[in-house]
Amino acid sequence: MEVIGPREGSPGLGRLHWQDRFRTFSVSDVPDQTFDSLSWRDPRVRLREVASTGGHPIKEPRVNENIRISPIRLIDADGNQVGVVSLDKAQQMASESGLDMVEVAPQARPPVVRLMDYGRYRYKQQKREKEARKNAQNVDLKEVQIRPQTEDHDFQVKLKRARRFLEEGNVVKVVVRFKGRELRRPEVGVAAMDRMLEAMKDIATVEFRSQTIEGRRLVARMEPGT
Repeated sequence: MEVIGPREGSPGLGRLHWQDRFRTFSVSDVPDQTFDSLSWRDPRVRLREVASTGGHPIKEPRVNENIRISPIRLIDADGNQVGVVSLDKAQQMASESGLDMVEVAPQARPPVVRLMDYGRYRYKQQKREKEARKNAQNVDLKEVQIRPQTEDHDFQVKLKRARRFLEEGNVVKVVVRFKGRELRRPEVGVAAMDRMLEAMKDIATVEFRSQTIEGRRLVARMEPGT
């Protein structure tokens, strides 16, 4: 995706357009409200970001001078209701406190605006998102298989492995696999599953458990935490 140069014969912002492998877009293809929320940015940056969403409005709040409707319902930095005030009054309060005005409920009438340090808020939000992505990458799905009549020693080995996976923060998939005549006594496999899940209930919760045998197996999935 790239922004390319002016389109001849088109004045102003309409000269900017962008293209991907299949289509070329002009600014007229993008809803007006998209640019309302991003009017503080360079048009080329806006076009790149709008293009990346397929032409849908960016979910970015209006901040400071981009808020145009007056009056507004104002909330202070501590979350207290200030009430309905003029935009000029809100701007004065924001300036005196060294904070930003951020529109948190644009659909309301009057719209709801909160005073906050928007730069600090965005920094914390991006930090949380980065941490969440990092944690998501570290969580793996580990599988432990047992048989309906797994001997006690082997069962304890599989149990120890499953508990280690959970303690490392991974999701564990427990599979009871049936072979041959073992399908004639499904209750033995169910009992083996019950025994495994019961032995891990102090460190994990059951996210999913199949109620019937499908493809010669019973399946359960456990997540860390109780």
